[in-house]
Amino acid sequence: MMIRSLLFCLLFLKFSATSWASDSDDSEPVLKLIKAGAKIYSLDESEQFLLDETRYFYVTYDDPEKPTFVNLHSNDKKIIYKTAYKNLNDVDDVINIEPKFEAKNLYKKQTRFQSDDKTFHFNFLPSISYESTDISGLSELYGSELSTANANRFSLKAVVPSSLGIDFGLAMNYQTLYWENESEEVKLNSVNAGPYIQIPLKEWSHFKPVITLGAELSLSSSGKSGIYSEDFSKTVWHLGISDTFNSKIGPFVAEVFYRRQELILEKTTRPSTNNSKEFNLSSIGFSFGYRWDYQL
Repeated sequence: MMIRSLLFCLLFLKFSATSWASDSDDSEPVLKLIKAGAKIYSLDESEQFLLDETRYFYVTYDDPEKPTFVNLHSNDKKIIYKTAYKNLNDVDDVINIEPKFEAKNLYKKQTRFQSDDKTFHFNFLPSISYESTDISGLSELYGSELSTANANRFSLKAVVPSSLGIDFGLAMNYQTLYWENESEEVKLNSVNAGPYIQIPLKEWSHFKPVITLGAELSLSSSGKSGIYSEDFSKTVWHLGISDTFNSKIGPFVAEVFYRRQELILEKTTRPSTNNSKEFNLSSIGFSFGYRWDYQL
């Protein structure tokens, strides 16, 4: 009797184990592909987000025969999210194991400088600047007793990001420098253009500083005071540090800077003035602009 009972128990355990293994296989997570843009839900549906790119997940079905949702598992097979069944693709549908080329063909070896990435990234940065300029270098020409004057500048900069750690760009700007003497108003206008480089520094807290170095030549530079006028050639050196602030409408860029301007007097209607006289101006200021990012 005892032997018969033991045999019955063994048969029962074997049947149970076989049945459990079969059920386990049916519910074993399988590797599937979830489409980019799929809406992903937390298990209690209190949180949701869109999948930014197509990704593989281990999944199980809420109903194997007529699934509506699929459960998304972590690598250790724990259920972490779920998504609609329509967002699922079979791995076999997207993997093609057959080669797309003839094995006998010879292909040119790529150099270490070649890239298959055809996307070209660049950005535009229009900005407005306010500067406090040391004009003492112009006191002899304009007879001014003032030491500083205010300047405004509108700039347009185009920058190409680089993987080298240095971004390259070009800038063009229009600048106005204005002050009043005892007897006349003085106004200097210039259009400048030149190359720039930007060097991102190590992030510190929420501050992502970028060093900006630039050189500009004047395309047009002139001065006017009373009945007299002057033409200059000008070279500008720029050193700045900036940071980008993201907002709901896009990235804004703020910069503080130092600029040195080297002017050469080319022509004047003012009497008793020697031509080709050199003047040096320096200024400090800040700028604020909006950045547009593009890719081709």
